[in-house]
Amino acid sequence: MKVIKDNTNKFSKLGEMWHSKIRGRFKKEGLTSEELDKNNKKKSIDFLVYKKDSSEQEGFLCEVKSIISGGFDQDIKAYTSSADPRFLAAISTDSDSDINTPRKYEYDYNYNGLMDEIENKLQEALNQYNQSNTDKKRKPFVVVLCFDFFAGFPGQVNFTQLLENYPPISAIMMLERDSQREQIKKGHLEKLNRYYKNRRKAFNLENPTKNWGSDYNGTQDTVDFKVYINRRAAITFKPEEFFEKYIRGN
Repeated sequence: MKVIKDNTNKFSKLGEMWHSKIRGRFKKEGLTSEELDKNNKKKSIDFLVYKKDSSEQEGFLCEVKSIISGGFDQDIKAYTSSADPRFLAAISTDSDSDINTPRKYEYDYNYNGLMDEIENKLQEALNQYNQSNTDKKRKPFVVVLCFDFFAGFPGQVNFTQLLENYPPISAIMMLERDSQREQIKKGHLEKLNRYYKNRRKAFNLENPTKNWGSDYNGTQDTVDFKVYINRRAAITFKPEEFFEKYIRGN
């Protein structure tokens, strides 16, 4: 991704923030994340991750990659990213903006741009893996992807299929928030679709939204790793050996 010079520092800080957040998540899971070769980041993998009460040989190698932008918007000369002030100014109605935006800019997410960024990051991770001097014997290699809010919708990507093109990568992981609530929301949408589909065929259908609010009672704020396993990986990753709870990606 070509980066406008003024944004380099902002993009870098966002990437560092994600690295710190992932390490913090590993710690909460009772895992040690040992930083590898800090002096040569371009030819090194980020972490060796293992359980505190186990041997380093039983861990996995991990590279964290940030998808900071879903592409470059030629109309406003900005990246679709919260780290690009020109993009934020263009979609804002803030009259104090130093960028002339007489109306709120409307933009479309670029699925192809998002896919290009994901594939570029996976290839970067693979290059670092191949060039790293770290002992890679019998250790799964996992890439954690972190997405900026404006980068796009990773839920639209078939990561399981995509991984088949990268045999050395054992799995892709990402953080998923409030999975229980998301499942409830998904169920609500399915019921609503059935309601609108059938209401012309049958009269007196009960409105399915009547008691939806109570469905969320007792749900808690959660953060879990969502794991996509590479079925063609050279070394298999077994998330159950590291996480008491995780979400299996399809």
